[in-house]
Amino acid sequence: MLRLIKKYQNITAISFLLIFFLLIVTYGIGKNFPPGLNHDAAWNGLYAIRILKGEPLTVYTPEAFGQETLFHYVMSIFFYFLGSSKETIELASTFFGLISVPLIYYLIFHFVKDKLYSFLLSIMFILSSAFILYSRAGWRLITLIPFVTAVMLLSYLYISYKKTKYAFWLGVSSALTLYTYNGGRSIVIYFLLFWAVILFESKKRLPDFLYSFLTFITVSMPILIFAIQNMQIFFGRAQSLYHEITLSSFLTNLKTALLYFNVNAAGND
Repeated sequence: MLRLIKKYQNITAISFLLIFFLLIVTYGIGKNFPPGLNHDAAWNGLYAIRILKGEPLTVYTPEAFGQETLFHYVMSIFFYFLGSSKETIELASTFFGLISVPLIYYLIFHFVKDKLYSFLLSIMFILSSAFILYSRAGWRLITLIPFVTAVMLLSYLYISYKKTKYAFWLGVSSALTLYTYNGGRSIVIYFLLFWAVILFESKKRLPDFLYSFLTFITVSMPILIFAIQNMQIFFGRAQSLYHEITLSSFLTNLKTALLYFNVNAAGND
């Protein structure tokens, strides 16, 4: 009986976290807090409507400063079954927050090895303003969280157990991260660095690396082809960061980044 209770402790904790998360998000939607949806969320909804009306299939669109379209296709599914509305936009982004919750819990649990600490730390994460805001504001940025968390979790599992199945799913989750948000492109650097460290430790892991790398290339092939064929469009969103950069502009960007939590975003986001 004790073994059975221990077996279901994680399930109980995750169930409570999911309910807790949904209550907070639902309260925010019902109270319209934060108020309204900004232009990003509105554009996401409009593009999802266009998908349902036959918009040509693409993994990336240059519109709205350039956007990966995974989020919009998921939102179009919600629109198809529930109709297009402000609340449906919020439900679509909440979906990605929802699937993040168990991944976050298990990632923390594998590090701290304690169910209570994992539970409490997960609550702290769920209560963070960014996670709640991204989950209910219709922002595409929320798609990053479950995929990046999955990458971290699978990295840990592979390091711990050295099983090929974890190498495979690490390749899949890393590739899918490229379809979420521009910031997710840095996953390529992480993926290669991770395997460089693994191979430096033991050359016996070369077959797993090749398997994982082949999986990564296969899953990411559509967006990689788009990037190669449309280089200027694909990297256009970040052009203001590197175009004609000088030492002065670099230092300004560096200062802004270091003071990230102390700057005002002009009320936009």
